[in-house]
Amino acid sequence: MTPLFVTVSDRRCFPGTLAAVNSLLAYHPHADLAVVSSGRFNEPLTDPQVKMLRSAGISVHPHGDFDRPGRVPGAWQLKAYAVEDLGKERDIVILFDADLFFCGGAGDIIEQCRRDGKFRGGKDGDGSLYDASYAPYGFSTPAHNPVYMSTSCCFIPMTPENRRIVSRWSACTDHAMYGPQAEKRFPGHGDQGLLNAVIYAANRAQNIELLPNRLWSQHWTYETDVIEWDEGYLVNRSAGGARQRTVHCGGTAKFWTPEHAARRRCGGQSQRWAYAAFLGHLFLGAASKWDIDPLMVIANESAHLLGEFAHYYQLIRALRPDFGRRWADIGHHWINRCIASAGVHRAMSFAESTSMEQYIRLARTLPPGSTIAEVGSLLGGSIATLALALLDRGNRFVSIESFMGNGDSTVDGYALPSLDQYVANTKTAFPFLNINTIQLPSHVAASDFSDQSLDMVFVDGDHSTESVRRDIAVWKPKVRAGGILAGDDISWKSVRTAVAGALPGFEQGQDVWWVRV
Repeated sequence: MTPLFVTVSDRRCFPGTLAAVNSLLAYHPHADLAVVSSGRFNEPLTDPQVKMLRSAGISVHPHGDFDRPGRVPGAWQLKAYAVEDLGKERDIVILFDADLFFCGGAGDIIEQCRRDGKFRGGKDGDGSLYDASYAPYGFSTPAHNPVYMSTSCCFIPMTPENRRIVSRWSACTDHAMYGPQAEKRFPGHGDQGLLNAVIYAANRAQNIELLPNRLWSQHWTYETDVIEWDEGYLVNRSAGGARQRTVHCGGTAKFWTPEHAARRRCGGQSQRWAYAAFLGHLFLGAASKWDIDPLMVIANESAHLLGEFAHYYQLIRALRPDFGRRWADIGHHWINRCIASAGVHRAMSFAESTSMEQYIRLARTLPPGSTIAEVGSLLGGSIATLALALLDRGNRFVSIESFMGNGDSTVDGYALPSLDQYVANTKTAFPFLNINTIQLPSHVAASDFSDQSLDMVFVDGDHSTESVRRDIAVWKPKVRAGGILAGDDISWKSVRTAVAGALPGFEQGQDVWWVRV
């Protein structure tokens, strides 16, 4: 039988859910996956979120699918209901949280569960002390349960005995102390508190095998564990260098919150590899289809995640052998939203059939590692967009901007570029993009480059005919044989006159002109 992986999600925690299911699909590409939308006490998944999951063959269940008399469909309760209802025809159900992602396959644990029928989950603390309030479970109190299992990632073999346990767990959660219902009889912290108490009542926890906390559940250790990338795997130096099995952030600073991102910058660098892995799974996974605005599936309060990807792209590229293929398909919706979320101004519009799209398309024809110079960057929006779009290529970008305009205190009649805004766009917003700035007039900067030293030059400076002619004359020799000399605004009469006179037979697409040198 095929095991079933199950998680519960809502609109706000969808980034975690998407990363979690993508991590599973990376190691179990044919996994049976079910996502339960928690909607009565939380915000349900939106239609675009549901569509994205279903595009990868993931089944999505609204909370109403689990309505029964007496049931209270909160997030913790739905975990029990989902295991009971969706597990009826399964031999194993794997329950996992949305603030967790997998670092490798779980086939070995699944096979162990099949062999011995034991529950398996990460060790959480040193057991539980059950006082008199636990008497409704049916065991004598006080009692000490030395085995306390996390349900952040929990393997449940659906043996006849375990089905009875799951059924009782589901029934008890209807009257849990934590629930909103009037009758509160069963204590315990969340879904895992109830499940552990029910298992203890059934067999004194004899059919639980605990998995190492640091490797599987990371309760109380995520912020202090030292996790690194070593020979193709995330390893936990705090656990003797063992391979990490899942990463679980827990607490309130979830992977998708600004607080979590801030911690990685201010003292929490030991989790940078883990955070990079999360971002890679989120944006480059099998279920991540960015043919729509990303903020249709990611809540506004998590929009910073797009910029975080750009900050971490070097780590993500090291983590993922498929980085180049996946990033090349990211699409203009994602790039556009990332740039906009960072507050970067861009003069060249970017969508299908626009100058920015043509600029990127031309640059993608160059070999990886090429050097591309932009002459006239204004506020730096176009060179930042180009560098972001080509993260997978390992290119070097040179931005040439004098900040002096046309010599009449304007740029083609518009206000001079703000140096502060340029720095914010190219350095502050995306400090790790490979953009090198030269603050010189075009013809002066050209003398700093050897002939045939550049793979592409994009001319977008002073648009007067005389200036465009001069830019073509001084920059064309700098382009290697087979490289590209290009520029914007061929629809301007002044630009067309200069280009047509200097480069007969030039090509154009949208408002971009170019020649192969």
